[in-house]
This record gives sequence, C-alpha cells and structure tokens, in this order.
Amino acid sequence: SLDALLAQDYPSIEIIISDNASEDETEAICLDYASRDPRIRYSRNAENIGAARNFNRVFTLAHGEFFFWAACDDFWKPSFVRQCVALLLEHPEASLCHVQSQQMTCEGKPFGVPFLRYVNTDANVRVRWKRILADLGWHMAVYGMARTARMKRSGLMRSVWGSDQLLVAEMALYGTIVQVPEQLWWHRRPEMLSANEAYRLVMEKMQPPGRAALRRRWTQLSIHREYIRIARNAPVEPSLRRRLAADAVHNYVTSAAWVNDLEEIG
Repeated sequence: SLDALLAQDYPSIEIIISDNASEDETEAICLDYASRDPRIRYSRNAENIGAARNFNRVFTLAHGEFFFWAACDDFWKPSFVRQCVALLLEHPEASLCHVQSQQMTCEGKPFGVPFLRYVNTDANVRVRWKRILADLGWHMAVYGMARTARMKRSGLMRSVWGSDQLLVAEMALYGTIVQVPEQLWWHRRPEMLSANEAYRLVMEKMQPPGRAALRRRWTQLSIHREYIRIARNAPVEPSLRRRLAADAVHNYVTSAAWVNDLEEIG
C-alpha cells in the first residue's frame, strides 16, 4: 500500500501514518519507509485508541487542501490523486470526489459488485440527502478525496456502526459528490462475511480494546438516529433541517429498515 501511494504521479502529497499501537512489524516497516522518503510522516499512538479516533487523528495531522483516508491494505493506481484533484478543481461546488472501485480478497482476488455510477450532483441539498439515505452502498465513497475545509465542519468518523455511510451523507450536505469514471482503487477485505461477522469485525476495531462485546441489534435504528442528529446540525435554514430529519424517519419506515431490526432481535 505504501508503494502504491508513493507511486502517485501527483507532484505534491503528504502521507501521514498513524500507527494505532501496533504489536507486529508495522512500526519497523513504517520507520524504514519514512527514513527513505520525506513525504511520509509517521506518528505512533501510545495505546490503541480505536479505529474511529485513529481515523480522525490522521485528519487532524493533515495540512493539504484535499484529504483522503488510505487503508493500510488497499491499492491505488498512480493517477488516483491527480484525477481526484482535477475533478474537484473542475467542480468547485463538490465536497467529495471518489473513484470507481472493486473489492478484493486478502489474496488479491476481485469479488462482489464494482462500485460504479455513484454520482450525486443535484444542486438541491435535500435531493442529495435523500439519495444517500436510500442506498447504503455510498459507504465506499468515504475513501474518496474530500475538501479539507468542508470535512472540518463534519463530525468525522463516529464510533458507531455505519460511520462511513453517515460521513458521506454529511458531506453531501456541504456539496455535491462526484466520481472519476475509471477504476483506480481496490478495497481489500475478507470475502463474503455474514452480516453478524461483519458487524463484530467492524465494531471490535471501532472501539478501544477492553470494551464489552457489542451485540448486533437495532443497527438500522442506530444509523437513522445518527442521520437525524446530522440533519439537526446541517448548514441550512431550520425549516430545511426539520425536513431532512423527517426524511430520515421516513426512510427508516419505507425502506423496511425496521424489518431488518426486528429480524436482528429475533
């Protein structure tokens, strides 16, 4: 992953590594790379602060006008940064730019449906909001490139299930979302996890270690409760905030999210 980031053909980047108290060879690998390339800035947490806080810590250390999170096991084509920056400059109204992508196994085998045609460019903020509410697939866009100034206004990553989807929804309130029409990113993850396995894997990482195990139940209600909190703090007039919150409630009912929650609790 570091090799792929260092191979980017955009001339001015900084690569910030926040080592979340790793216990393997991560520190040695990162220090070796940092000693050989001044574009890399390495920082290490004294203790595991959980994935959500570590995501946010990387953001607070960044200096650039644009920012994207890079997972430690993903892969990007050399033109990823350049093409995202170009599209954001072409569309000053956009708050987030992502690319077509594909999931792959730990062995590098592609699987699942490619992440295509996720463009949200309507000038009406409520139209953009409702489109993201209606499709949980927008979570992949969280690894796209954002305008740093607009992301600073957001709640960043939350220590909750669906934090990636929630942040993308929040960014849609600050501007449009554009997509480079080319596959430039591969997202590595275990293949075909069940819903319960995925929930356990994610939530164990989001929180600092030592927390009580979280049982998967009422996950859609929890996500929609966060949608409502985001809507109530949206940078729009109060009447529109109320409509955005009502949209979240309406989506919970009409998308049958409540049915999913009832199935979770048996």
